[in-house]
Amino acid sequence: MHKGEPINGFPQEITLIPIAIRTEDGKSRTREEIDQECRQIALQEAEKGRHVLLHRLDQSKTGMVAPSIHIVDELMEQLGEHITVVVDACQARVSPSRMTQWVQRGMMVMLTGSKFFTGPPFCGALLVPNFLVDQLRHTSLPTGLRHYSHRSEWPDHADNSALNEGYNLGLAFRWEAALAEMDALFAHSNETIRARLEHFMDYVKQALDHIPQVELIPPPSLGNDPLWDGIPTILSFLVSDPTTPNRPLSLEDARRLHRWLNADLSPWISEQNEEPSLFCVLGQPVPVAHTSLKGPAGALRFCAGARLVSGEPSHNHLNSTQRMARECRDVQRVLKKLQLILRHWTTLLEADPIPRYAPLSQP
Repeated sequence: MHKGEPINGFPQEITLIPIAIRTEDGKSRTREEIDQECRQIALQEAEKGRHVLLHRLDQSKTGMVAPSIHIVDELMEQLGEHITVVVDACQARVSPSRMTQWVQRGMMVMLTGSKFFTGPPFCGALLVPNFLVDQLRHTSLPTGLRHYSHRSEWPDHADNSALNEGYNLGLAFRWEAALAEMDALFAHSNETIRARLEHFMDYVKQALDHIPQVELIPPPSLGNDPLWDGIPTILSFLVSDPTTPNRPLSLEDARRLHRWLNADLSPWISEQNEEPSLFCVLGQPVPVAHTSLKGPAGALRFCAGARLVSGEPSHNHLNSTQRMARECRDVQRVLKKLQLILRHWTTLLEADPIPRYAPLSQP
């Protein structure tokens, strides 16, 4: 198999119809616009006799949610067996009770144990309603799945002829680690989780507002739900290009900045009272359209995770107030290094330092 090729056994007549969640200038489309387009396309395809697989995003890499759950419910009621809904919750910035409701209402839900839950990468799962699991008894699976799945990852009565024998032990181990992170998070009440996330994200927003080289991309509204996932936990921002006024960094330059934040810059920068050797890990740059660039700009991200609430071993000697204060100080240290990089942009372009796991002064 090669990237971009269809997987053996899937119907050739499958059509992918993308729906933009942002305008050409990078601004968020309104929920109403996206809902209307989803409704129109779903009904048109169903009228042609096609089965609709509706992909709902909750949330994107910049925290967007689309289409609304209301239009999903409306289409499921209207189209019945002619529509299947899968909610992409791979960021896992959604409370378990909400995911449970979706599955009980007949939707599939994709999630990962990494991202918000801070578990190891590459541990994904698909939550499937019981009626769809039962349909597997009478369904032949595409033979190409053999390249991707073991039979142990599917329900017992799935089509074993299309699946590999054996076990994916790496996947199981990664999920064990992710489940431990989930247990640590949900040992806290919804009120505690929400309060800590809200405190940190408010602090990040205020810190970004005080950096002149930064333009915050407004986070989408997640409604007035009292659950902890009503708090936006991703703040995306553009960084001004130090060589061109009034223009953000391109995606490629944002990727450079992202690498240099996680590199020891002390061989090239020797300013006093600065931390050029500090390693800073932010969310990877996301392409965002911008009117001043031919290609996309690169949006960096502050992302809150489960450990912000539950802590981790190095925090054992700190209470929750002390831990949060340290997290907030770290935000300032990251932004201080970001500004340091911008002041020495030309020098760093020539050197192009690479990320490291230890400062250059250490063996």
